[in-house]
Amino acid sequence: MDGVKDYNGTRDILDPNEWAHVTAVMDSDFDVQFYVNGEFIETVAGSRPGRQSFDVTYLGSLDDELQFFLGEMRDVRVYDTELTPDRIVMLARV
Repeated sequence: MDGVKDYNGTRDILDPNEWAHVTAVMDSDFDVQFYVNGEFIETVAGSRPGRQSFDVTYLGSLDDELQFFLGEMRDVRVYDTELTPDRIVMLARV
């Protein structure tokens, strides 16, 4: 599918039996930094820009038909600016 990029890291970042605050920040090089509970985990190199705000974005599945997320999401936020590490720590504590 054109315009879709998976960001597959080298580490398992979540315990499937515990709630976690997960943050993904895309930088200007399309690399994504992953944080769990405010702690930096890893950077995964990217090659494509994020979707435009008017594009359809699916949370929990690839295209509303494939690769479904198995779990629960309590709160989802999308920011139009890159979050700093200090801001991510603050958001994880809320």
